Amino acid sequence: MSAADLARQVERELESELRNGPLQESDPEIWEHLIYDGLLDDIRGASPAKTPDDAEGFRELYKQVKTMLDDALLPCGLSEGWMVAKGVLQEVIPAIAKKDKTVAAEILEDLKSYTGGDDKEVAGIAKKAAAKIEKTLAPKSEKAAAFSSATAATDAASNSGIAGKTLVFTGTLSSLTREEASKIAKDLGAKVVGSVSKNTDYVVAGLDAGSKLDKARSLGVRILTEKEFGVIAKGAPVPPAPQGIPLMTKISFKT
Repeated sequence: MSAADLARQVERELESELRNGPLQESDPEIWEHLIYDGLLDDIRGASPAKTPDDAEGFRELYKQVKTMLDDALLPCGLSEGWMVAKGVLQEVIPAIAKKDKTVAAEILEDLKSYTGGDDKEVAGIAKKAAAKIEKTLAPKSEKAAAFSSATAATDAASNSGIAGKTLVFTGTLSSLTREEASKIAKDLGAKVVGSVSKNTDYVVAGLDAGSKLDKARSLGVRILTEKEFGVIAKGAPVPPAPQGIPLMTKISFKT
């Protein structure tokens, strides 16, 4: 279903529910059914806008959802209506914003000044939704973008040296965040976990790596440097293990 079709669906439901006046006690359940049993999934499953008409469809969908919020859910004064309104702000509207950057920017500006009928709690939720949208619009860090573009240039799932392998990240990476590194590894077909075990294939160690690095050494798990991980992210195979220091040996500087 297209965004324009979804907008018309919400408009029809809105007209039908408000025909006989404000929402009654049972009515918010209808909206909850509409949103969580259909609308939200349809929005998330919709293709991103590719044409001006697509973008206009998402723009109109936001308009109808906002009308539902302002004219039906918030004015009814019911706790059920409030809970559905909260879901609209936290989930439905950000889902629409993900489909087109231009529409997302417009929604962002609208939410920043949204007062929710002078309801401070509603305004606070709207600001959090705006922050979520703003984060999706923010460009990636330069180095993270370079990693991602390099990853996209390869057939990650089939050609990567870490495809099908289990990875653990430990310590501080200097060129990208842990979340960015994990996404790159997953795009390359690896499984990223939080703890080291005998099933771990590689540990990527950054600065100030601690107990995870120690455990990897004790189990003989292959340790990769951040530089080596960067090479793998560009499509290269896993470099051979350095010679001279057994992987199971923990280096000690005590005299």
